[in-house]
Amino acid sequence: MLEVNMRIIARKVLVAFWTRHPEAQIPLERWHSLVRAADWASTNDVQAPAPKAKMLNRELVRFEIAGGNYRLVVAFDFQRQIAFLKFIGTHAEYDRIDAHGRTVLMELSMDIRPIRTDEDHRAALAEIEACWGAPEGSEAGDRLEVLAALVEAYEERRWPIQSRKRFDPVDVLHYAIDELGHTQAELATLLGSRSRASEVLKRKRALNVEMIHKISTAWKIPAELLVRPYKIKRAA
Repeated sequence: MLEVNMRIIARKVLVAFWTRHPEAQIPLERWHSLVRAADWASTNDVQAPAPKAKMLNRELVRFEIAGGNYRLVVAFDFQRQIAFLKFIGTHAEYDRIDAHGRTVLMELSMDIRPIRTDEDHRAALAEIEACWGAPEGSEAGDRLEVLAALVEAYEERRWPIQSRKRFDPVDVLHYAIDELGHTQAELATLLGSRSRASEVLKRKRALNVEMIHKISTAWKIPAELLVRPYKIKRAA
């Protein structure tokens, strides 16, 4: 089972969006797999695997989705390892929002209790928004930690995300090149030659431990995504 480092909350945003835009489902599922396994400590760590991503400030990141047709805005709490989905939509829809805007802190009023309904879930997300950025050890910071755990557990049951399509190490590399902004030339530099990179991408050569280490270190792609077994094409 893939190790989970980053907790992603408000995943309903993803599910609702790809229900309306089915072409976005596979790219979003792959984004979700990458971020859940990530161990990022700053926006610089986010940009290493995703050069196309734009850092809006120290916590907000805008990702290009499905070949740049859609934009996804995520707030990161790197200390707590939480990714809070804030917006996804077309470029025109993005232009109508204030991506940098912050909700004014509200009075903390929600009782901490299990989340059993979608109404409870909406209230918990609003409370997380209110507590966002609170210092660790503060009352608001403690509420944020507990609510994030409750929301994550509810969303795992209510909106499970299981990729419908294979996402093995070669798929991860193609995703990094096709969607995230890396290039085959970069991969060739990491692996030592253009032919070696081409063979890996065409499934004619397996990734070895040294290759995985170089890619994971340079591109900040979780090694767990690159060590999965996969089939190599046999020479004719």
